[in-house]
Amino acid sequence: MVMYLGGYFIIEKKDIISASNCVCDTYPDEWAYSWAGYDRELLSDIEEKTQKSRRELVLLRKWVEKKFDSEQIGWPNVFYSLKLAIDFQSEFLKNIDTRIIGIGTTLDHLKNILEENKSDDDVDPGGVYHTLAKQIEVDMRGRIAGYDILGYEGGFFHSFMCNGLKDEYEKMGIFLNKYHLLPTFQKAELAAQATSGREDLELFSYQPWEIRLYDNANI
Repeated sequence: MVMYLGGYFIIEKKDIISASNCVCDTYPDEWAYSWAGYDRELLSDIEEKTQKSRRELVLLRKWVEKKFDSEQIGWPNVFYSLKLAIDFQSEFLKNIDTRIIGIGTTLDHLKNILEENKSDDDVDPGGVYHTLAKQIEVDMRGRIAGYDILGYEGGFFHSFMCNGLKDEYEKMGIFLNKYHLLPTFQKAELAAQATSGREDLELFSYQPWEIRLYDNANI
């Protein structure tokens, strides 16, 4: 089964894995853009979390904005290449325990996401949208961690984990693995179908995504 790349993410390293920043902190994120409106108090929190001085955080933000302007990073936290994600991790995240993940989905789901998120105005549909539009196959060097159920809108993901759907999936005979992800793409498709179209969730449409881990052992 061919999977098409949705981008690379650097996330905090913990038991749960997800490309949703509701579930896992991502680096960078909105705070890395000077025009995103983060005030001094919020930036102080980021400095503490990233273990950066104000000067170091300024340098990080300049790096991110330069890569964003040159279309190497997408809004707000998507790396378009694995190499750039590795470069950012080694340059700016030495004091934080993080991991690099790549996400992918099938051509049918890719087309659905592009159709649902296309815009006729100047609103940026986000880095995942731009990555999917290129139809690049995923880098097979990453090992599969499992499958997430994600809804996408405006550059941001909402995961089934944001809504506590684990128990509902288990009633369907779908059990999560050690990363709190679904074990197969087939089961992820069933779960995505059951998650989409509900009025009690943040988004109306959810898709199955393959999550791959890229660490020193496989890159």
